[in-house]
Amino acid sequence: MNCTLNGIIERISEPEFKEEDSSLTLAGWTKLFTNKPTIAVGSVGINRAYLSNQDNDQVTIEDNLKIVDEKIKAGEFDYVAMGRAILADPEWAVKLKNGQLNQVVHYTKESEKYLI
Repeated sequence: MNCTLNGIIERISEPEFKEEDSSLTLAGWTKLFTNKPTIAVGSVGINRAYLSNQDNDQVTIEDNLKIVDEKIKAGEFDYVAMGRAILADPEWAVKLKNGQLNQVVHYTKESEKYLI
């Protein structure tokens, strides 16, 4: 049976087990132990810390995308999924493709009011 495993984390830029001497995310650990394709999820397309309304000056969308690129190239995970960024701006991926990240509507808690 073919399957893809989804490793949901708070931030793509942070290791899952901080006490370990490894930068692997949950998706990375899952792939390491199962050798199955994995999907990483966690603050990829947003500029705020998890569950925060404050801007996080240390991690930008561009920083997160560089981390994603590095981790995919290193084989840590195979795919990336996004949630909150798409809630705020359904055109997020199109803007990324067109080099228009400066035009992205950023996620805020108010973005959730459109959920049913």
